[in-house]
Amino acid sequence: MPKYFFDTKDDLDYRDHIGCEFQNQATLRRGALKAVTGLLAAGGDKDGSYSVVLKVRDEHDKIVLVVRSVCQLEIPSQSLC
Repeated sequence: MPKYFFDTKDDLDYRDHIGCEFQNQATLRRGALKAVTGLLAAGGDKDGSYSVVLKVRDEHDKIVLVVRSVCQLEIPSQSLC
């Protein structure tokens, strides 16, 4: 199975040196979206907007997928809770 590397950029840049194997493009896309969702959740303690860019490289260092996501946290002045 081919190995892919997930490099991320949010507050910090991270270059993946370990990688993960994926059977096909569909499982790779799901893995990338799951990773971005986890990164956004981890940044949930921040106010305002929070963005994440994930670049997926193959074994030949070629970028095969880029996922960009922005999360905007907004707290209304009158909360229902």
